[in-house]
Amino acid sequence: MPEPLLNSKHRNMLTKLRKKKFPTQKAFGDRIGVHESFVYKIEANDGQPSEETLKRMCRVLGVKLEITPERSVTYPRKVTLTVKGK
Repeated sequence: MPEPLLNSKHRNMLTKLRKKKFPTQKAFGDRIGVHESFVYKIEANDGQPSEETLKRMCRVLGVKLEITPERSVTYPRKVTLTVKGK
C-alpha cells in the first residue's frame, strides 16, 4: 500500500490556504467537486485525497504540486507542495 499523499505539514499548509480563499469547507468542496465532509476529513487527518483530488485542491489554492513516483519500498513517492509566487 502506498504512503499517504499528505503529511501533517501539507495538511496545515492546505488548510491555512483554504481558510484564506474559501470561508467554508462547503465552498471549497463545491469548487473541487467533493462533499464538505470529505474536506473536513482531509483537514482533520481522518482521510486522504486521491491524487486527482489533491491536484484539484492545489490548482484551486494556487499551490505547485510535485509527486515523484514510487520506485520501491526503500524509495516511496515523495510529495512536494509549494505556494506559487514564493
